[in-house]
Amino acid sequence: MHGGNIWAAARRTGRPAGEWLDFSASINPLGMPPWVRAAAHAAMDSVCHYPDPDCEELRAAAGARNGLDPSLIHFGNGAAELIHLLIAALLPPAGLVLAPTFGRYAAAMRLCGIPVTELPAWPAPPDPGALAAWLEGAPAGAIIFLCNPNNPTGRRLPAELLDVALAQDRVWVVVDEAFLDFVPGASTLLPLVASHSRLIVLRSLTKLYAFPGLRLGWLAGPAELISRLRHLQVPWSVNAPAMAAGLAAIAGPDYAADTQAGLAPVKANALETLAALTPWLNPLATDCNYFLVRLHGITGSLLQERLLPHGILIRTCNGFTRLGDGYIRLAVRPQREVRRLVQALADVRQATVL
Repeated sequence: MHGGNIWAAARRTGRPAGEWLDFSASINPLGMPPWVRAAAHAAMDSVCHYPDPDCEELRAAAGARNGLDPSLIHFGNGAAELIHLLIAALLPPAGLVLAPTFGRYAAAMRLCGIPVTELPAWPAPPDPGALAAWLEGAPAGAIIFLCNPNNPTGRRLPAELLDVALAQDRVWVVVDEAFLDFVPGASTLLPLVASHSRLIVLRSLTKLYAFPGLRLGWLAGPAELISRLRHLQVPWSVNAPAMAAGLAAIAGPDYAADTQAGLAPVKANALETLAALTPWLNPLATDCNYFLVRLHGITGSLLQERLLPHGILIRTCNGFTRLGDGYIRLAVRPQREVRRLVQALADVRQATVL
C-alpha cells in the first residue's frame, strides 16, 4: 500500500478515513498554519471562476521570496506532475537515480522508454566517484534526479555528490528539495538556478504546510524550459484553493524555522520511544521528518497488515530498491500518536511469533 493512501485502507477495513493515524505520509506534524487554512477556505468564494492558468501571482511571490525572476519558476499539481512534465519536455536519452529513492523519477522515465541507471545509495552514502564515472559516459541531454534529503532514508546527500553533478553542463540535474525545509541549517540550491543552464530545483509546499490534499509544488529552472513546461501542462492544473493556500504560505511568516524548532523535541521523543522496541524495530538516524526503520523478525508487509485493525497505517519499503520488506518508513507524528503506535506495536509483538 502506497504512503498516504488512507482511502484504500478505509475501503478495505470499513474504518472511516478520519479515524486513521497515518504514519505512512511524511507531512508536517505541526499541521497546517492557521493563515494558510484561512486563505484556502476564503478561496472557496472564487471557485465559480476558472483559476489563473499561468499562476502569475504565485510565480511572482515565489520569485520575490527566493530572489528569482518569475520567468524561471513553474507551478504544478504537486511534484509528481512536475516530474512527469519534465520528462515529457526534455525526453532525455538516459537517466540516473539513487537507489533507494522516490520511485516517481524512474517511473516517469520508464513510461517514456528511457533507460534508467541506479546509483547505489544504501547502506553507504552515494559515491561521488561513481556519479562522475556515469557522467563521463552519459549522452548529452541525459538527466539525474537527486533527492536531498533523500526519501526514504531521510539523510542529506554528500556535498561532494552535488558538487560533481553541478560541475558539468551536459546533463540535466534535478535536485528535489521536497523535505529540505525540515532540515536545520540546510541550504537550498535555488540561488544557483539563474547561473546554471542545466539545473532544476523541485520544491514542495504541501509537506511543510501540511496540505497534500490540495496538491501544489513548484520548480525553478532555465527560462526556455519553463516556457516548454507551460506549453505542455494541462490548463488550470492548479486549483483556486491551492493557489490561495500557496500565496498565503509564501507570503506568510517563516514556517520552516518554526517547524524546525517545534519538530526537534517531537522527533527526539519519537526516536526515544521507538528505540525502546529494539531490536525488533531499529529506527535509524534521520535529518528530516521521517524515520527509516530496520525490522528484525517480522516483515514490513506483515507489520502493516497487523496494524490495520488498530487504525494505523505505515509505509512499507517493498517498492524501494536495496531496501525491500525488511524496512518500513515512519513519519514523525505528535507524541500522543506515537504513544498509540507504540501500544499497537506492543500488541502486535505479543501476538506474533518472532
